This record gives sequence, C-alpha cells and structure tokens, in this order.
Amino acid sequence: MTENKKALVAQSFITNFLNSPDIVVRVGEGDDFQDFFIHKDPIIPSSSLFAKALSGTW
Repeated sequence: MTENKKALVAQSFITNFLNSPDIVVRVGEGDDFQDFFIHKDPIIPSSSLFAKALSGTW
C-alpha cells in the first residue's frame, strides 16, 4: 500500500470515528458506579456483547 493510500485510509478511519455517536457505558453497582462515554461505531465490530446490546435485540 502506498503512503498516499495509507494516509487516506487513516483519514477515513478518523473521520468515521469522530462522527460516530457516543454511548454511555455505566460500570459498577448501585450508587458505586462510573460512566464512560465511548464511540459506538468502533466498539461494535470489536465486541459481540456491545454489538448485541446495541442492536435492539438485547
């Protein structure tokens, strides 16, 4: 892959990442929790749990 092609792929990835909607992941129990804001689109292909949870068929 040429350097130009690599730069375009990286730019496309960053643009998609930044345009991805945020989701809130709450970790903990009861009053002892912390919220994490993560981008939705990159997490779905990386995690079958998140893919299932965010598909509406949880």
